[in-house]
Amino acid sequence: MQSEKSPKIMVAVNNSIRNQQKLQLLLLCCLQRKT
Repeated sequence: MQSEKSPKIMVAVNNSIRNQQKLQLLLLCCLQRKT
């Protein structure tokens, strides 16, 4: 069970990290455009 769940968790973590990085990039772009 653990061996099957661990890869799924890793994929979910990787996806969340990628989403956070994309959001940070978008926020930086917006801030740069405003200033």
